Amino acid sequence: MKRSQIILIFLSVFLVGGISGGLLGTFVFSDAKNANSQTKIIEEPRILEFVTTHTLCGHTSTYTEPQKQIFESTEQIQSTFPEWIIRRVTDEKITLERETADYCEYHYFAYLSGNTIFIETRNGDVKKEIDISALSITDQERQSLTDGLYLNGQDALTAFIEDFTS
Repeated sequence: MKRSQIILIFLSVFLVGGISGGLLGTFVFSDAKNANSQTKIIEEPRILEFVTTHTLCGHTSTYTEPQKQIFESTEQIQSTFPEWIIRRVTDEKITLERETADYCEYHYFAYLSGNTIFIETRNGDVKKEIDISALSITDQERQSLTDGLYLNGQDALTAFIEDFTS
C-alpha cells in the first residue's frame, strides 16, 4: 500500500470514530440530563445569573440576583422562568440565557426636537435631555441632530454629552 492510502484510511477511521463517539455522547448526556432533572438539585439558595444576547448588536448583558425560592427540579426552574433556557446549574449559581431582538443598553440615538436634544437607548428609553436654547450650534449641527445621530458605546455617549454641556 502506498503511504497516501494508509493516511487516507487512518483519517477515515478517525473521522468515523469521532462522529460515532460524539453521537453516543450526545445520547448518553441527554439521558443523564433527563434523569437528573427529576432529582432535587437545590439544597440551599444560589445566585441566579441571567444572560441576554441582544441579536441586533450581538452584545450580551448579564445581571445576577439572589435566588428567592428553592427549586426541586430543572422543570420547576423552567416553569418559573419560561422565557429563559437553563444553561448551567452549579453549587454556586444557576445560569439562564435568552436571545432578544433588540440592542443592548449601550447603543444610543440622539436627536433634536425644538431646543432639546434627546438621547435615547436604541430601544426607545430616554436617557438624557439637553436644553440647547442657550447654546449656539451651527446649521450643520442642527441638521445632523434633526436627522438624528447613532452613538455606539459609553465613550461615544460621554463625548457627545461633553460637546454640548461644557
